[in-house]
Amino acid sequence: MKIEDRVNEISERLSIKSSNCHEFTLVRDIIDDDEYLDLFLSSDDYYDFEMKVLSKECALNEIYAQVSRYGTRAESHWCRIMELFGERSFKVQSKGGQFLIGNDMFKIFISNDKCLGMNQNVSHVAVFNVDDEDYKKVYRCFGKMMDRDKYHLIFGEFNIYDYGGGNIASCVEPCRTLKDGRYRIYTYDGFVAFVEY
Repeated sequence: MKIEDRVNEISERLSIKSSNCHEFTLVRDIIDDDEYLDLFLSSDDYYDFEMKVLSKECALNEIYAQVSRYGTRAESHWCRIMELFGERSFKVQSKGGQFLIGNDMFKIFISNDKCLGMNQNVSHVAVFNVDDEDYKKVYRCFGKMMDRDKYHLIFGEFNIYDYGGGNIASCVEPCRTLKDGRYRIYTYDGFVAFVEY
């Protein structure tokens, strides 16, 4: 079956929850990626394709991220983020969905993008550095897997602090120090990734 014949199938079966993902965007991305196109054309239907994608039968990239976040199994998206975080993940105490980062020169709050009304006292944080073994694999999907914090690009060495409220001057013991570098921040529902670039 030709890919053009499956556009309607994708439109009907893709559970779109956001204007950030549209079925035609997904179709275009599939057409532009030979590995995913072959997988799509060899699948029985959209559900079969989605299951193969989430089983990681192809490389992780923006297609994997869109299917994970907006597909019919989107309710388990947070599980796939936790899997990407893996052993890098650590918990940070946060107040009102925010925790503190900084060094001797600055301190700022970072939001964990947790939905209002939910438990906002813990943030799941992970750091991805350029020299990590699986950096390229993971880096390719973050832009669609999570939301990029457009207001913060962090340069230099800095610390991540637990923050339980009160005076920020009381935050003196960092729970993690990040090496000197340039970092983008990605957030999604209680998860925060610092991704070096």
